[in-house]
Amino acid sequence: MFKKTEVQVQLDQQLRAENQKRKEAEKRLNQQLTMERALAECSRILMQKTTNKEDQIRLLNQALDILLNGVDASRSFVISFFTAEDTSDRMRIFAEACASGIPAQISNEANQNFPVAEFPQAIIESLKSGKPVQGQIEILFAGNQHLDAFLNQDPPIMSVAFFPIFIDNTLSGLVGFDDCLVPRDWGDSVIRFLGIASEMIGSTIQRWDISDQLVYTLKELEQRVERRTQTLNQSNEQLRSEIKMRQKFQNELQNRLKNEQILARASVKLADSGEFHQAVEHILEDLGEIMNAGSVSLVINPPDGPTYSPNRNFLKILQNSGSYQEICNLLIDTESWASSGRRSGDPLLIDNLAELPSEAKSLLFAAENSGVESFIIWPLIAGEMVLGLLLT
Repeated sequence: MFKKTEVQVQLDQQLRAENQKRKEAEKRLNQQLTMERALAECSRILMQKTTNKEDQIRLLNQALDILLNGVDASRSFVISFFTAEDTSDRMRIFAEACASGIPAQISNEANQNFPVAEFPQAIIESLKSGKPVQGQIEILFAGNQHLDAFLNQDPPIMSVAFFPIFIDNTLSGLVGFDDCLVPRDWGDSVIRFLGIASEMIGSTIQRWDISDQLVYTLKELEQRVERRTQTLNQSNEQLRSEIKMRQKFQNELQNRLKNEQILARASVKLADSGEFHQAVEHILEDLGEIMNAGSVSLVINPPDGPTYSPNRNFLKILQNSGSYQEICNLLIDTESWASSGRRSGDPLLIDNLAELPSEAKSLLFAAENSGVESFIIWPLIAGEMVLGLLLT
């Protein structure tokens, strides 16, 4: 058999070494291309619009799954920090993606309320300084009370990598990756890749928080504007009611002042007038203006006294032929008002002229004034005597 020379052996070894380097370079190149594609797809997913928290979690899970496959990890997840009711700092998993055969941990109740104080503080401090943490879990969690739980779960966690999430320059969570197959050294290129992806996730979460806060602020502002509008409308309505009431009181006061002036003028006319009958006619006109009556007439008792009916445009004309007794007999169906009502000063309302006898209507109103529908009879009393009737 042909025996290789020492030179040939060295050439074969050199060729195998170069071939191995080429394969490793191709592997690194393929891994780099895979990570770059994963990063681009992750960016595309995280740029999609969301309308609620469920959409946000769904997109985060999709992005984590892309990153998981990009670095051949077993599990990827996002953890957020929060303050519990007892004011202690806690952490919880709120998004997760797992490789085939790897169970999810998000449903574990302990992972929804994990005390930050029970997490290795060296890892927390490193994350606060903006530095990622990666390595074998036996080293990173050495002496930690939860190390055995991590190693004894099925499958056990062998290696981890953590990347910080900052919101407003405060550590608010982390992006984590588990390897449940080998105690892995993640390598510089993978750490750089996952660091960029974690920054994208952190920026996306911050953008969502700002958007949610903006939506909440806008809704709150709309509610405040609506409440203020309602209050303003109520105030305007109250103001309009007050203005109407004030206007009503002002009109009543003006009418009262006007009526008092008319009555004062009438009193002066009665006191100063040498012609009583003429003064009475003027006073009846003033009374018609005060009461806004279609007609104002005076029937004097005894029957042979005159009947006054001033002729004004806004007054109805009462016939002068009717006597006091005739009017009483035609208008009063009962003797109660004739005997008591007239003497006590109580007025009598005739609100339906259609029920009056035709003789009464022809006696009281001229034919051209038959449109009168109702009127009131006021007795004029002096002491115990009924001096006449005032018809309005």
